[in-house]
Amino acid sequence: MKTFMAPTPRQSIEWTAPPPFDYASYYNYYLFYATVAFCFATLQPIILPVAALYFALDCYFKRYLLLYVFVTKNESGGLFWRIVVNRMLFGAFLSNIVIALVATSKGTWTMLYCLAPLPFIILGFKWFCSRTYDEDMIYYNKGVLNDAEALGTSMGKGPKRAGDRLNSRFGHPALFKPLITPMVHARAAETLKSIYRGRLGNLDTAAEYSDIAMQSMSTSAPGKPMD
Repeated sequence: MKTFMAPTPRQSIEWTAPPPFDYASYYNYYLFYATVAFCFATLQPIILPVAALYFALDCYFKRYLLLYVFVTKNESGGLFWRIVVNRMLFGAFLSNIVIALVATSKGTWTMLYCLAPLPFIILGFKWFCSRTYDEDMIYYNKGVLNDAEALGTSMGKGPKRAGDRLNSRFGHPALFKPLITPMVHARAAETLKSIYRGRLGNLDTAAEYSDIAMQSMSTSAPGKPMD
């Protein structure tokens, strides 16, 4: 009985592990009630403030779940936004069709003519977003990186831009910082000069170390080798 009822350590870890955040379900849930609110907002305007209040509360609780309950197994890097915006624009386009049908059955042709530019405005906004933001979401950085060593300039001289400070703070050190001075044994210092053409600094002091820690130490003078 104990064999079948007692979980193994692996099973205990799997059962108590935080669940992953289900992006597909939650995003579809948001898009569903947003589309319903768009489609029925003209028929019942009270739907818009109710949907906005519900969305604000839902975002607050989902934020808590993301911070303290769920784990994100995969990072999207912001690429979900284009998919969500496209679905939201489709929901707005669908709401225009619903409004047009209502205007055709209950209203006049003048109301229908006034609704005609709305789908083209949505398409134009989609074209603007595609031309303005799509490349920025795919490529990390389109700016020209400043290589101080290749240009022969010092990192502390010349005018600095905000992008340069951001790159030097969060970028890879190999791209924005001087190369480190290699630390080698004193016996290999002369060999290093022949095989390494980078910045060596002062090989007599900084780029080498000796066997002082391996020698017999003096009992009368701490830190000094025995004569």
